[in-house]
Amino acid sequence: MKKSIFQLLLAIIMMAPVSLVAQSASTTIKKTTTPKKVVKKKKSTTSTASTTKAAEPKPIMPVMTFNTKFTDFGKVKTGDKPSMTYEFTNIGNAPLDIEICTGCECTEIDWTRTTVQPGQKGFVKAVFNTVKAEAEDHKKQLTKYVDIILKQTHPKNGYPLVESLKFDVFIVD
Repeated sequence: MKKSIFQLLLAIIMMAPVSLVAQSASTTIKKTTTPKKVVKKKKSTTSTASTTKAAEPKPIMPVMTFNTKFTDFGKVKTGDKPSMTYEFTNIGNAPLDIEICTGCECTEIDWTRTTVQPGQKGFVKAVFNTVKAEAEDHKKQLTKYVDIILKQTHPKNGYPLVESLKFDVFIVD
């Protein structure tokens, strides 16, 4: 008998905190769901040197922007050489020089070999040679990449500036 009374008291004690937590949670929900009035502050039309944050100057570096960075050659036969010329503009504030362009062994790459000044255009041409593709690459969708590594480095970290282009191709045999 003592044991069942003790278990009953223990159950009541354990239930009490749960009901208090539930009651507290419903109160919190009621408080957070009531809308608050938002007061907008007027922007000051005058600025002082102490409150105006100085604009950080743009880093001096070339920036390549492309008309497109992706091409889908679709289905091609062995022996075909689909190609794409990716045109870019240097929208940066420094001259741009391409150090090297890399791709797989089955991709022949040509690029602008002269300095591209800010505002000027350049190109990267990729030719996919299906004859050089591995036998296991036939009859399936392939995605190939061309990486462009510039001579210029990032002014903050010193790493070379790199861009990537890609194309899809399906060799049907």
